[in-house]
Amino acid sequence: GHHNDSDSPESRLIGGTVTERPDLVARANPATYASKTSAPMLLFHGDHDFGVPKILSELLHDALVKAGADSTLYIIEGADHGMGGMDDAAIQNMVTMACEFFDRHLRR
Repeated sequence: GHHNDSDSPESRLIGGTVTERPDLVARANPATYASKTSAPMLLFHGDHDFGVPKILSELLHDALVKAGADSTLYIIEGADHGMGGMDDAAIQNMVTMACEFFDRHLRR
């Protein structure tokens, strides 16, 4: 369905369509709260995710970087919303990237 439909998950969350309630959309948008003190973020988004547009992850990443936070974004080619469509090599690469991220931020 369309993201602005009255029965979309976004509209149900805010209690109106996204175009009717931009104030509530901003309050629900994690990018609104990006700051230098935000926790480090690791974002994966499939380029075949038709449930959540990848632009949302890109906007969150950009807001975090602009605010001075540590954010890493990987767009996974061929992956859908649940990361289906990935071959074994892509899955292993994603696991490696996640492990490197956790090593960088948790082994201090």
